[in-house]
Amino acid sequence: MSIPVRISQRALAQIRQLRSSMNLNEETYLRIGVKGGKGCMVVEKLLGFDQKKEGDEEFVVEDIHIIIRKGESLYVAGMEVDYIEEGSSRGFVFQG
Repeated sequence: MSIPVRISQRALAQIRQLRSSMNLNEETYLRIGVKGGKGCMVVEKLLGFDQKKEGDEEFVVEDIHIIIRKGESLYVAGMEVDYIEEGSSRGFVFQG
């Protein structure tokens, strides 16, 4: 199964740098997920490091192991995770 979201080279480079600076072990994955989606239907996209749990789907992009909870893939399908630096602002963004 292919990953439902694209990850830019800038984002991959920043993820590698973060993993290294945080001394994360091999059992720590990059989690892509969502929060909300009930009632008013506003869905916030999330990105962070986490342990794999039951119900997670695992994907590999280059050397980065990524987990997405089953059922959340449809909320991020077709999007791209990018890393931007504009002036004093920098961070990961979901585009698309």
